[in-house]
Amino acid sequence: MRGGRYARHATGLFCDEVILSEPTDVFEFDAGESSRTYRVDHRTFGYPPVDPAEISGDTPEQNAEIMLDLFKNRKKNAVFYVTAANAAMALQTAGYNAESGGRCNSFRCGNEKIGCVKDLRVNILDQIVAVKKEEIKKLRAGYRLRNFYDSPHFGRTVGRFRKAVTNPDELSVIAEIKKASPSAGVIRSDFDPAAIARGYEDNGAAAISVLTDRQFFQGHIEFLQTIADFSRVPLLRKDFIIDEYQVFESRWAGADAILLIAEILSASQIVELSAAAREAGLDVLLELHHADQLQKIDLLRNRIIGINNRDLKAFSVDINTCIGIKQILPSGVAVVAESGIKGATEIRVIRNAGIDAILVGEHLMRAENPGLALKELRDAG
Repeated sequence: MRGGRYARHATGLFCDEVILSEPTDVFEFDAGESSRTYRVDHRTFGYPPVDPAEISGDTPEQNAEIMLDLFKNRKKNAVFYVTAANAAMALQTAGYNAESGGRCNSFRCGNEKIGCVKDLRVNILDQIVAVKKEEIKKLRAGYRLRNFYDSPHFGRTVGRFRKAVTNPDELSVIAEIKKASPSAGVIRSDFDPAAIARGYEDNGAAAISVLTDRQFFQGHIEFLQTIADFSRVPLLRKDFIIDEYQVFESRWAGADAILLIAEILSASQIVELSAAAREAGLDVLLELHHADQLQKIDLLRNRIIGINNRDLKAFSVDINTCIGIKQILPSGVAVVAESGIKGATEIRVIRNAGIDAILVGEHLMRAENPGLALKELRDAG
């Protein structure tokens, strides 16, 4: 957008626009700098998938006739859906440049609203969960739960993670291994998870978090397995866990704890997956983003709470989020602060609030030497 600070570039399978037959990669730019990448598809807009053959004319004149027919007849066909999706994204981009906060932007044909995107940034979680459901189908087809018990990791000591993040003598640091993310793209191209893990251990990590999601974070369950073979510190599997098979797979691969994300789980799912984790000998780090999500959580069962300072709607970070929620949690609940922690200033505030541990990922992964960056972070605190 000319004269605007914020821009999006969409790249589909065969053209630079949103398509509804395959996922479309979206690149966001803020003040000329790349800010984040993610994918959208027909589900993002609430539309059916569209065959590309239905929307392309052979000549510019035919394309013009197709568009004129859309405005004249307003039929909800393939052209309608693709046009609406692209127009809605364009209007939302204009809304961000107008500092409207990215409010719902609509594409109208006459007086009829035919396209709307409330906030594409939120929909990344829906897309991730959809992919997880497909991964779980394959996992369930290939394994029975009893197969996971063959791993020697089921004999490991239970409760190591909780002990590591509740050290009364210091603020514990969970150091994360993460190659990429939907919001930041590739964070570290020179990526050797085993070497990074050894560097973290040598420089005082209380625990190590390992991203295992493949499609969105470029992680892999094999990273966790490799590190578990030599690691002396507890390991957290960080993924989007929605099924008990993923829980038992985590222990099989060498995890001491799993992440559960309240944002994508119902209260009953949290209970069921937490029970499965106890059966597998795993601690649970239950992550929330705002205080309202406490309504889903039984704090007598879930005693390690991660508080993510990142707003999933605006993708802004506010360190005061963990401070405020910590104040309303009962004593005896271990608290881990996540996101936005880069140095002494944040650490001082977090420690003074009585928070037990911090989880740090991107700050360390962008450093030339992640292990030394961890040491500097611990020394700063």
